[in-house]
Amino acid sequence: MLYLSVSETRIPPKVFNTVVYKGDWAKISKRGGEAVYLVSEDDIRLLEEIEDRRLAELGEEALEKHRSAGGETVSWEALKGEAVTP
Repeated sequence: MLYLSVSETRIPPKVFNTVVYKGDWAKISKRGGEAVYLVSEDDIRLLEEIEDRRLAELGEEALEKHRSAGGETVSWEALKGEAVTP
């Protein structure tokens, strides 16, 4: 992640404050093409939480599929106790 202070950007203070204090998002595009979004830290935390939950769901689905196909599993505790040799 790139970290900048607001003084290092050309983001107008009004836009910055709208994002931070009102929770709005700002889309910054380049000639109508590629874009980036300016979002609040709270929104980023929420998006990360949603992503974490979705990845956990996908992991559970994959594990269930593996088990239903007759696949075996090994506990983390059992793996930690085994020596790994190349």
